[in-house]
Amino acid sequence: MYRGTPPGSGTELRQPDPLADPDSTIQVILLKGGSAFAAVTYGSSSCPVVSTGSTVLSPNHVAIEAVDTYEDPRSQACTDDLAPMTHVFDVPPDVDRRQPLTISILGQERRLSLNSAAPDVPQK
Repeated sequence: MYRGTPPGSGTELRQPDPLADPDSTIQVILLKGGSAFAAVTYGSSSCPVVSTGSTVLSPNHVAIEAVDTYEDPRSQACTDDLAPMTHVFDVPPDVDRRQPLTISILGQERRLSLNSAAPDVPQK
């Protein structure tokens, strides 16, 4: 997990607009020629989403456990900005690359196509 977006992902990620499209604050892209993926969350830079692990629910479905610290009553004052936080996970080894990979995070689901990854180029 790190602040910012994955290197080279600028053209793959769209500008988040939480007022017009609340779902735009969580985006996923394929990394490293398809061996890993990133979930990019957008929120307060001082109270970011923090991933605490992941669970493979099936070969093509990964659940990411995450906490939105903005909603944590123990958090100190949070800045009202929109900063990216990247969470990187391995693609399950027994994934069926002919099917999309479903990623569940913070009650939302995203799907990734796994059969179009070029080496070291992020894919949406």
